[in-house]
Amino acid sequence: MRYIIAFGREEREPKDMRNIRIECLAVVAICLCSVALSPQACAATADSAPISYSLSIPKTAGPSPSLRVDLAFDLGSSGTADLNLPRSFAGHGQLWRYIHHIECSDCEIAAADDPWVRTVSAAPGARVHISYLVGSSIEGEPTAESEQPYAPWILPSWFYIGGEAVFAWPDEVRSNSADFHWKGPTDYKFASTLDPSAHAPGASLTVSDVRKSTLMGGRDIRIAKDGRIRLAIHGEFQLSDGELLKAVATIVRIERRFWGDLEDAPFLVTLASIAPTGQAPGAMSGNAKQRGFAMAMTPNMPLERVERFLAHETFHNWNRRKLGMRAGGATSKKADESDAWFIEGFADYYSRLFLYRSGLVELKDFVRDWNEQLIEYAQSPAKAATNAEIGDNFFKNPTFERMAYLRGEIVAAKIDRTLRNLPSNPTSLDEVLRKQRAIAATNPDKGAVELFEELVLKAAPGLSSVFSQNVANGSPMKWPPNLFGSCIIVSDVDLPSFDRGFDAAATAAADMVVSGVEKDGPAYAGGLREGMRLLKHISGSAGDPTTDYAWEVELPSGQRKTIRWKPVGDGALHAQRLAEISGAPVAASSCGLGASE
Repeated sequence: MRYIIAFGREEREPKDMRNIRIECLAVVAICLCSVALSPQACAATADSAPISYSLSIPKTAGPSPSLRVDLAFDLGSSGTADLNLPRSFAGHGQLWRYIHHIECSDCEIAAADDPWVRTVSAAPGARVHISYLVGSSIEGEPTAESEQPYAPWILPSWFYIGGEAVFAWPDEVRSNSADFHWKGPTDYKFASTLDPSAHAPGASLTVSDVRKSTLMGGRDIRIAKDGRIRLAIHGEFQLSDGELLKAVATIVRIERRFWGDLEDAPFLVTLASIAPTGQAPGAMSGNAKQRGFAMAMTPNMPLERVERFLAHETFHNWNRRKLGMRAGGATSKKADESDAWFIEGFADYYSRLFLYRSGLVELKDFVRDWNEQLIEYAQSPAKAATNAEIGDNFFKNPTFERMAYLRGEIVAAKIDRTLRNLPSNPTSLDEVLRKQRAIAATNPDKGAVELFEELVLKAAPGLSSVFSQNVANGSPMKWPPNLFGSCIIVSDVDLPSFDRGFDAAATAAADMVVSGVEKDGPAYAGGLREGMRLLKHISGSAGDPTTDYAWEVELPSGQRKTIRWKPVGDGALHAQRLAEISGAPVAASSCGLGASE
């Protein structure tokens, strides 16, 4: 997920049950081995060493910075295996192009039909040792327009990489367990989801853990800790390390408490500073990792946006991975985002709710934030798009992508209040999602959206139209006045249309030098002129005509001033809007929005 700010805008089973299950699995493995393999082969399988990975800095520096990966594994009885190089991750393809100088001292390596595959051959059962170098996807320090840490960032004194883009893995070998060793310079600080401190005592790594890891190292890396929650940082931000660590630790613990997980289990957030650009003067991106989160952002991001981003993305550790099968299936080769309303929209809903419940934001901020979303929803050209259309266009058109978020959070709010207000056997969205997780743990092939719909309709059959009409057909959602409990009223309002008054795209392309000011528009009336440079956004949100737009600008003379105007157009807009009820309590628990235990 990525934010560009240019113009305002696991159920834990008892230990004895885990032991029983492990013992049962061991018995099944022994039986399968004795039936399918010879005693010699069976013994060989049991004795197989893990696939071993290590990461280091090459002793002989090349013309460009690089990292060295060494891996060792045991071949099977065929004496061959396909070695898969990194292929694609998060929309970034051909990652194998960063892998070079692949060598093996005790095997033969040959190219295969696919450019990301190498065929490894040696004596049957032999342990082979392979090394290769990883190059960088960027030449200088990263900016807001870099490929983020999805592709390798390797600089002379630091690096930031994801396992998906760096670590190769073999097929047709005798082990899926793995180990990892950092063998870098002693003056490098190193943080990774593969660190021993990132795992429960006695836990072992798998190849999947290695492939889904995040790793950051360098001479100027800073590592802050709150219990077993760590924050590794490269670069400087307007927020202090302490402020960032507090946000990370608070949000991780809130969400773990919600799901009933251990609040102080290991978790790593890696954060790198990226330079702002004219096209993206403020930007933030990241992705959920195994027991962690990897992100990058410009130094100017305010705490409120960082908290929202962390809350949303951390929620994906559960709703992307532990609630059932994603749309299209785990092995689908075609992107299917028809469940984005459930994945992304619900993450947005809970990000706001968690921050409000925790006290990180006040009721007035909760209301203001929701109003921005409602105005955006009301005027979106994709408001009436069917869910199939949104799924098909999610990666093609940002308007459709954004509607998945908006529709999902609006649907989540409706479902939550309906479940809480049931006259008999009231429940909540919280309880439904936790029940879904418990079911999905034993039925992982069940579709997440299908399972969610079954659980909701079992509790509240009357919500069927939400799924058939509002989600599937795109019928606009209308909230009842009491949707947010006893502290907030929902009303219908008529508003003027939004008009920024200048060409935002042309201004961004011109390195934030103002372009396309409408002489009869609101920005001109407020004093904005062609040739001024936008320096700092002070207030206002894209699409919201109710809040003044304010920017600090630099005149051609070099003088600085603040310009403020109402971004109001000539059209009209019908929307729903929240307002605090005078005299009502402000705590989420008192407003009917508290956590369901």
